[in-house]
Amino acid sequence: MHCPHCDRFSPSSITCVHCGEKLASDPSSKRSRSVTFTSGNGFVIKILFVFLGALVIYGAYSLFSKERESIPSYMNDGPVYLEEMLVAGETNIVDLYSEYCPPCVRIAPLLKKLADRRGDIAVVKVDINRSGVTGIDWQSPAARQFKLRSIPHFIVVSSSGKLKFQGKKAYQFVLKQLREEGLI
Repeated sequence: MHCPHCDRFSPSSITCVHCGEKLASDPSSKRSRSVTFTSGNGFVIKILFVFLGALVIYGAYSLFSKERESIPSYMNDGPVYLEEMLVAGETNIVDLYSEYCPPCVRIAPLLKKLADRRGDIAVVKVDINRSGVTGIDWQSPAARQFKLRSIPHFIVVSSSGKLKFQGKKAYQFVLKQLREEGLI
């Protein structure tokens, strides 16, 4: 409650804890509570700003960092051991595809030409279908391992073996490389 005598807020509604005066119990004199930052709060606020600044810097670094992290464990823990398939010292474009996928079939020759023209890029193809299955095999161990919802699905791994992109960003990277080589 607001004390009219000392003009301060008192948590008690009977007597002001600051000046000791009795407070009026007029229900129409209610005021909204507001938080006042005093010099005691300054240190905490500075710490919060430093913490938030560090989070912003880390987020920007994570967002714009070319080499994000090592290959996630699920990419090496299953029927497909991606790390064993990668070509050391080259940027690897992993193409998860199915022969029953028209976009996969259309982009395959372009990826081959890209790999032939560029000595710094290797294309690693992984067919997600199990043998004997007709149509795109969404229930295959490979499709489940990589949590595929659409194909072609690309994963880009840097020459140092770090995951650069996967999914949409990897697809954009592949298109950029194809454009630079004049293949599309």
